[in-house]
Amino acid sequence: MAASAWIKCAEGVRDLFRGVFPGIAVSGVDAIPSANIIIKERDRLFADVTLPAIVIAPMAEIERPATINQDDTGHGVGVMIVKAANRSAGAVDELQYWRDLAKETIRDNRRNNSANVHLIEIEPRQVIDPAAWASMYQVSQFVARCWVRST
Repeated sequence: MAASAWIKCAEGVRDLFRGVFPGIAVSGVDAIPSANIIIKERDRLFADVTLPAIVIAPMAEIERPATINQDDTGHGVGVMIVKAANRSAGAVDELQYWRDLAKETIRDNRRNNSANVHLIEIEPRQVIDPAAWASMYQVSQFVARCWVRST
C-alpha cells in the first residue's frame, strides 16, 4: 500500500512539473523538456539522465497522529533539479529560478486527490549541493511531503 501511495504522489508531482517546465519562456532560462522530468530509484540517480532534468526519487516516510482512529503518513518525494556544472555568471540564477518555480507549482497545487493526498508540504534541502558541484553537476533539491490519511 505504501509503495503504491508513494508512486501516485511522485507521478502527481511529475505531472505538475510536466505541465509547467517545458513551456518556460523567460530570458536567459532554458526550458526543461517533459521527457527530462523523470522518476528514478535512489541509486545511480543521474545515470542515463539527459540534462537539464528534474529527478524525482523516494525519500523517508514519516507518520504522525492525525485524529481519532486515523494517522497521517507523509510520503517523501525528493525533487532534484539537475544541470551540468557551469561556473559562469548566471548559472546559479537559472537553477534558483527553476527551484522557485518548482516550489511555487507545488504550493499552487497543495491538495492533490491522487492516492488520497490531503496536503503537500515543502521541506527545504540544499539550494546548491556541494558534493554534486564537485562531481560536475549543479543540483538543487527539496522534499515534497505528500500527506495521506489512513484509518
